[in-house]
Amino acid sequence: KRLREEVARLFGRLHDMRVSHGDLKGRNVLIDPSAPSPYNPEFVDLDAIQLRPWRFKRSRINDLSRLLFSVYPNAPLLTQVRFFRDYCGQDRTLWDQRKEWFARIQKRTRRKLREKGLVG
Repeated sequence: KRLREEVARLFGRLHDMRVSHGDLKGRNVLIDPSAPSPYNPEFVDLDAIQLRPWRFKRSRINDLSRLLFSVYPNAPLLTQVRFFRDYCGQDRTLWDQRKEWFARIQKRTRRKLREKGLVG
């Protein structure tokens, strides 16, 4: 739980600055299991990172979808909702629009799964 919260907050802070990771997936989040909780998560594989002052909504959806896709088999909907709540942090507008965001993220994720041949 604490790790999920910390990764979500770190990701949210990155997006608050309108920065897109560009290749965010589970294996690109580095944690130190010897560190005291919350394990000090950090992003790695930063070669695709970009500042996106314009048209950031699409980058945000792609980043969130890529992360969801990477943990798809192990992430129940409740966990995804909790991650998104933590990701939103103090951004009440984003949280209030969660149904729209989830619909877009899931649409992008389904398309990605079809492209990879993982669903029909």
